[in-house]
Amino acid sequence: MTDKLLEHIKLLPQDIKRKIYHDHFHIQHECNKLLKWWNDNYQLKCSADEVEDLTNEILSHKYGVEYLKKYNPHFEYVYKQHFIDNLHPKKGGFVLMNKTQSLITCVLMYMWH
Repeated sequence: MTDKLLEHIKLLPQDIKRKIYHDHFHIQHECNKLLKWWNDNYQLKCSADEVEDLTNEILSHKYGVEYLKKYNPHFEYVYKQHFIDNLHPKKGGFVLMNKTQSLITCVLMYMWH
C-alpha cells in the first residue's frame, strides 16, 4: 500500500474500519484456520465436530466461501454438491452427518484418499 492510501484509511471512521475488517480480513483468518485443520488432518484422526462451528461461520460469508474455493482444490466441488445441488446423503454425502459435517469430511476424503 502506498503512504497516501494508508493516510486515507486512517481517516475512515472506526465503525467503517471495523466492518471492513470483519467482512474481509476476519473471515480470511477463520478460513486459514480451517485450511490448516484440513491440511493437518491427513491421518483422519479428528472429528468434523471440531470445526463445525468455524465452518458454519465461514459458509455464512460469501467472501469466506470464495476464499476456500481459491485455496482448496476440492472445496468448490464439495460445496456445490452439498449446498447448491442439495446432494442427498445417500448419493455421495455422509448419511449420519449433517450437511456441514458431511462437507468437512468429504473435503478431507478428497484430499487424503
